[in-house]
Amino acid sequence: MKKRGSHIGIVLSFIIFVIFLAFLYSTMEPLIKIKEDKKLMLEYLEAILIKKLNTNLTTLTITIDESVSQDCVVLDGLIEERRGLNSRIIVKDYDRNIIPSYISEASSSDLIVDRDSSGDTFLKIYGSEEFESLGKKSTGGCKLLGTDYKIKLLKSSQYISKTKVAELKNDYLDGYENLKEELNMPEASDFGFGFIYNDGTKIETESENVSRSVYAEDVPVRYIDSDANILSGYIKIKIW
Repeated sequence: MKKRGSHIGIVLSFIIFVIFLAFLYSTMEPLIKIKEDKKLMLEYLEAILIKKLNTNLTTLTITIDESVSQDCVVLDGLIEERRGLNSRIIVKDYDRNIIPSYISEASSSDLIVDRDSSGDTFLKIYGSEEFESLGKKSTGGCKLLGTDYKIKLLKSSQYISKTKVAELKNDYLDGYENLKEELNMPEASDFGFGFIYNDGTKIETESENVSRSVYAEDVPVRYIDSDANILSGYIKIKIW
């Protein structure tokens, strides 16, 4: 009888334990689902914000023939839409110093570069909507290179735009509901974002009176500044 009673006690304990697990799961299941849904929403928001903040950067490396003695040179025919270039250009030398550059008054496809010396035979050209448009200048006194320069490398890449980050924050502050609709965010969800720059500077939207749990993550990205420097930063994303 004792063995039978002991067996019944074990069975009852097991049943109670199973009931406890079922109760615990029924209690935790909604929380687990909410957490999974928020994780998916963070991933969606990350992808759509990066797409919205990205800008194209076209990079060319140029070599100039050493026989060219003039400091001021004209890279004729360089600026073409098929190369992803317009007047928004920055030119740097081998040591990544910015070189004064202009658009030719005679032709918008010609780029004037005023080198420090004729020894600057290697140039790196950056083109992006992130940059200010170049001014115009006469080609008088400058050497028209013709075939005396060569394009060694041409590539196009996507980076986060500092300008677009600032614009997105303004859109958030001035018309949150419109931005939320544009991003196809669910009505029941809200979001905030921020950006941490390479020098530690932060910009961030403020979230007031948040009564729900906040889910957040920092996403490492690369961005370009107004001097064509490629830097590392973080997008901060929050949803609740």
